Amino acid sequence: MDLNRKHAVTGFLQINEEQNVALRKIVADLARAASGRELLLDLYGGDGNLTGDLRSHFKRIISVDTVNEGGDPSEIAPPLPPGRTFVRADTKEFLTGQFWRDWSDSPIDAVIADPPRSGLEGTADLIASLDTRSLILVSCDPSTLSRDLIPILKRFALSRIALIDMFPQTHHIEAVVGLRRQS
Repeated sequence: MDLNRKHAVTGFLQINEEQNVALRKIVADLARAASGRELLLDLYGGDGNLTGDLRSHFKRIISVDTVNEGGDPSEIAPPLPPGRTFVRADTKEFLTGQFWRDWSDSPIDAVIADPPRSGLEGTADLIASLDTRSLILVSCDPSTLSRDLIPILKRFALSRIALIDMFPQTHHIEAVVGLRRQS
């Protein structure tokens, strides 16, 4: 695969490959339903697991994930396929920083957010305020998902909820929530 896996070398990886395929398909279907094909913003994007299938659909994909130990928060990690940008940065710092303001000149067609178990911690309001019609939230923890949805549902309406049983016969469920901007 031509994605820069070094970007999230110490990051998270879905280990149930069969269910990960199902997860990627659901996310891709929701993202493809977005109104345009210009820009997809992938927050907490890791190595691009959820957006790899979308490279031919969007002209630009910006994936943001946290700084690995010793990393430079403004580093853009090459080599990348055309239209693909990986940014090593804390999501909150990215969304409030100059780098994002430099990139945010065009409408965002879709936003995917796949935060860690702790959820969107301090970024739910920022994400809800992004100028996009389509938001896809992925969560592995129902309690943080419900907390994170409170500010988001003030501006977005639910369009789809899908549950994926990542580890059968355990309590671990991956939730995918599709949301559309309210008029």
